[in-house]
Amino acid sequence: ILAGYGFAMTIKLGDYQLGEKCAYRAIEMSHHGQSQNFTSRVAFITYGMNLPWMTPLHTTTPRLLDGVQQGIQSGDFESAIFCANFYVWSMFDCGFNLGRIESQCAAFTRLGEDFGIKFAIVLRGFWQTMLILMGEDETENPCSLTGSQLQLHEIEAMYHETPDISPFRKFQMFLALYFSEHKFGADMALDVAEFVLGETEGNVGTTTLRFANALSCYHMARESQGGRKRKYLSFAKKSHKHIKDWVEKGNPNCRHYAALLNAEASIVKGDHPMKIVRYFDEALAFAKKDSFLRDE
Repeated sequence: ILAGYGFAMTIKLGDYQLGEKCAYRAIEMSHHGQSQNFTSRVAFITYGMNLPWMTPLHTTTPRLLDGVQQGIQSGDFESAIFCANFYVWSMFDCGFNLGRIESQCAAFTRLGEDFGIKFAIVLRGFWQTMLILMGEDETENPCSLTGSQLQLHEIEAMYHETPDISPFRKFQMFLALYFSEHKFGADMALDVAEFVLGETEGNVGTTTLRFANALSCYHMARESQGGRKRKYLSFAKKSHKHIKDWVEKGNPNCRHYAALLNAEASIVKGDHPMKIVRYFDEALAFAKKDSFLRDE
């Protein structure tokens, strides 16, 4: 209960400090007596959804793997799979080797499916995402998310079950950024703008997805005219503002995102090239200082 309360303080009130205090207190309590049965559940709420808003990902990531192991040992397989999902996403953000992430996705997906955990399908989606990024699954359209581990009918079924914003839709927008399919990513972001922009804070992948959406929309704003340009630019500015607000509140995991988007916004506005370069240099410095090697 305390872990959930802390997360609510973070995402509903934006009170990172109180959310952090509740998280660490819940973690402490989960290691004593009967509470040990809930250690994995506490781990995915605190290390996967709460603490990444005020703690470096390189600190929270290994604790999620602990949560996987604790869930397996206690028989709480559902919480173990939730921890696994946040763990592989954190691994990616931290710059772990793609092959290592892919092998972890494969192992966790099979574990979840063996125990009948429905949420394991999301891990399979992340597994497919890694295979596409690694070039292991050849596809004409990498943003389709289809391949050896995920079929079109599974993606459509997930769309039906989660009409607001499917986890698979998030992976597709994420792939759009990495393959420079900015129109695909920006248009998909506009389609679910109400739900994306309504998520002011969220789990460990929220900052990365918001950055991907904003960058694609800034890019398309440069290439568009009229009403479509205004829509792209409006979405990009709102997402950009959310990221800057997170940085101002003390989030240490998206400073380089904010700086990169400052550069993109300056390009759209037609600012002096030296100002744009300074923003890119700032983003590079933050990525290096905060150890986001892949983004660097």
